[in-house]
Amino acid sequence: MKKWPIYYLLWLAYLSIGLCYCTQPPQTHTPTTTKKVDYGTCYFKNLSTAYDLNLKVTKFREFDGQLDSCLVRLILIDKTAQIQVDSLHFSAILFLNETYEDCNEVLSYTTGQNISKEIVDNMYGDIVVADFNFDGLEDIAMLNDNGGNGGPYYNFYLQGNGQKFKKSQFLTDSVAFFPSKINPSTKTLTTYAHAGACLMEKCVFLLEKNKAWKKQSQRLIDVCK
Repeated sequence: MKKWPIYYLLWLAYLSIGLCYCTQPPQTHTPTTTKKVDYGTCYFKNLSTAYDLNLKVTKFREFDGQLDSCLVRLILIDKTAQIQVDSLHFSAILFLNETYEDCNEVLSYTTGQNISKEIVDNMYGDIVVADFNFDGLEDIAMLNDNGGNGGPYYNFYLQGNGQKFKKSQFLTDSVAFFPSKINPSTKTLTTYAHAGACLMEKCVFLLEKNKAWKKQSQRLIDVCK
């Protein structure tokens, strides 16, 4: 019987392994897929004195039911002319399932709609209409993140000339929580947020004469004493 050199036998073994690998069916990767869920439109006739508001929300969910992301769009229609004058829109990922699903989860300080609602954990509503910069024009706050123990965070849109709204970067990034106190006489916004089991953080923001915002004060309050 012929004896084959050891290196030849090793080469045959290597070749057979390679052939087995090449003849295996290709491994397929199933990407994470999502489905779009439209929650319809909420129509608000009594949230603003000057505008009718139409809210459109689209949520994207994984097929296992987990919430993936959301698109939020608010259309502003002039009450008298009945024409669209502006639209506000943003995307977000950190929403609880019930966010922007209840058309009654809104509040207006200018028309008084839902003004007597109980406020729990800084949740003032998905949409809130108020005058944040004390110029006599209605502004809009829209919940953009459910936040943590301190409560949800908001985008703040201030009304300017020509019925156009612009997001205030300072109010959105630095104030963040909806203000518990809106004081026109001192031109201040005051927020309160949990900062632990017994601590509450109080922040006061001042609109200066040059129309620039600044944080006027910040302190911790021991609510357990």
